[in-house]
Amino acid sequence: MRKSILFFLALCRLSMYAQITPTNYTMQQNWAAGKMKGNFDMNFDPSFTIISEDTLSQQIISIPYDTTSGYDIFCLYPTLILGASSNAETQPITPIHKIAANLAIQLNLTGFSQFGRMYAPYYRQGNVATFSLATSFAQQAGVLDTAVTDALAAFDYYMQNYNNGKKVILVGHSQGSMVIGMMLRQMEINPSFQPYLPKIFLAVMMGPESGPFAQQSATIGGWWQNIPICQLPTDTACVMTWGTHKFGSPLQTLVNLIPFNDQLVAKGYMYQNLDTSIHWVLNDPLGFSSTQKIINYSTYPGSVCQAVFGTDFNVSTYYVAYTNMYYGNISAPNHANYGLMVQRIPGIPGDNRLDPVDSAGTGDLHVYDGDIAIGDAICLIYQKMGQTCPYQYNIGIEEQSPNAPHIFPNPFSDVLNIQPVVDGNYQVQIQNTLGQIFLQLSIDSNVQLNTSSLSAGIYYLSILNNQQKISYK
Repeated sequence: MRKSILFFLALCRLSMYAQITPTNYTMQQNWAAGKMKGNFDMNFDPSFTIISEDTLSQQIISIPYDTTSGYDIFCLYPTLILGASSNAETQPITPIHKIAANLAIQLNLTGFSQFGRMYAPYYRQGNVATFSLATSFAQQAGVLDTAVTDALAAFDYYMQNYNNGKKVILVGHSQGSMVIGMMLRQMEINPSFQPYLPKIFLAVMMGPESGPFAQQSATIGGWWQNIPICQLPTDTACVMTWGTHKFGSPLQTLVNLIPFNDQLVAKGYMYQNLDTSIHWVLNDPLGFSSTQKIINYSTYPGSVCQAVFGTDFNVSTYYVAYTNMYYGNISAPNHANYGLMVQRIPGIPGDNRLDPVDSAGTGDLHVYDGDIAIGDAICLIYQKMGQTCPYQYNIGIEEQSPNAPHIFPNPFSDVLNIQPVVDGNYQVQIQNTLGQIFLQLSIDSNVQLNTSSLSAGIYYLSILNNQQKISYK
């Protein structure tokens, strides 16, 4: 009897430390998107339709799904809401899971298909309760262990069979971003995955509500030992990340957020646990600062507009787009807090566009991380590739403040509106890229400029008020 008991205990110990068996990614049905899907691959179309301020006109921007570029996109979707369990659990890959995953990929990640072929595995992710503050670190680490095991197995299969020397952009949202972060740490330390790290051109981690972080006054040495967090527009082989909040809303405190727990460090999914005495959070390398500037453009899936507003504006593209809709800036950062703050640009005459941010009942705009500032992210990725962004629509304000005059529309054809926000005398000047001056005048109130005499091209608009110069392009 005693021998039987000891043998039973030995089996329990073995099962506790047994390696998790990954999902079989040699099977086509375990992929949502990728070349291995053949004729069953998902259809991606990153094109969008810009809705004018008065909502009466539309401009279609046709963008192809680029499957022949030198880049591939490896995607991980966010947490699927498939149950209301209060316990942390692993979600199995069921037919319902696949339907929800396909929808999440279309809603969150389609815009990145303009850079390369999309690869997206189905993976056994954690449910919503996995990220509850009531969930123990042990429970959470156990659930995330399965998610990371699947993601690494899928990436390994992709690299071995379909990469063919291409550069890779990792893209995720929410839990997908967290799992990508943990994958990167494994690529640092696991000899099986280390050869893949030089192939990573960029890791785009949208809305990882809890990070990332680095040693203070550095860009490495926090979540990862050597992988840097992007800071400059030209940085590559780094992590680009942001989280979105309403301007003026309180931010969450990172030290109270999971998944910063020592068990993930022990499992090799983080280099160090967050310690705000030695670390700082580096978030949003999208070109924003504590000073407000206009966000380049925003896109929302038509289905989201339909759900929120009851209309998709009858657009023929997958995405509805807005230009000159929001200001963006970074909240006053400290070692334990961060956030991209967005605010609807006030007071544009005749602006009847419907705004999901206005409809959001919370200051945390996590669900719109891949929508509001996506134009700035897309253009920044083009810049990292050494290419010119084919669509930059904002005014390009170098020094923007809430008191700066509103300039709209942009781009413009014949009429350009200038609307001073505060009283004063403004000196206005328009010149081309060669410095030739085409228009110069003084204004003290709203004005409409007839620019029909200008040829198509890029022009610079300078406004001087009280010796403070504000430049637009």
